[in-house]
Amino acid sequence: MLSPREIVEIIEFLRTALWKLAESGSDVSAAVGIAERFDVLREEFRKQRDRFAADVDELASLSRRFQFILNERLSQVVDRFHRVNEEISRGEREKAFLRGTLIRIAGESGQRQLMGTKAQVRVREISARQLPLPRSSERLQLEEVLRTAGAWDHVSQLSRPRLEQAIAGKRIPENLQPQLDALCPVKVSHQLTCTVLTPQVPEKGPAA
Repeated sequence: MLSPREIVEIIEFLRTALWKLAESGSDVSAAVGIAERFDVLREEFRKQRDRFAADVDELASLSRRFQFILNERLSQVVDRFHRVNEEISRGEREKAFLRGTLIRIAGESGQRQLMGTKAQVRVREISARQLPLPRSSERLQLEEVLRTAGAWDHVSQLSRPRLEQAIAGKRIPENLQPQLDALCPVKVSHQLTCTVLTPQVPEKGPAA
């Protein structure tokens, strides 16, 4: 919950930011920050309506002004949307490339924790069998393989965990394993978790 001082500061920010936005010509990049402040105040209004009794009219006026400015800058909003879309596309392509590189390095080195100077990435490898779709011919074949193996009682309600338990428990004869592998291939995926490194504060030496 915001303090009265923080609420006043946000309202003052909106007054100044809207004036700058109106004077900025074609630049609408600041609009997101303004919209975020309005969202913060709306959420706060739901929590403590009485606190906003003296500010409701001004906030409504500021909100209308904000919408008016955006309406007047439609072409700039469209252009900005296009630029942001392009930046996101480039960012997604770069992220995919970097992700693949980290997965490759982790696989080649055997390291699961890769260190940078400002962040670290943990790479987790996940293997899971893929089940054929219900009522598909592959699903019917799989069920027949499991019946032949005498493992149907263990997976009568076929699910990935039940099937993996049956395999781990060696309930599938070795001669049927190739059929099972063909019908339920193992898919390997990777989970990457990135965390920021906490700067190390150097220890002070003993006082002279």
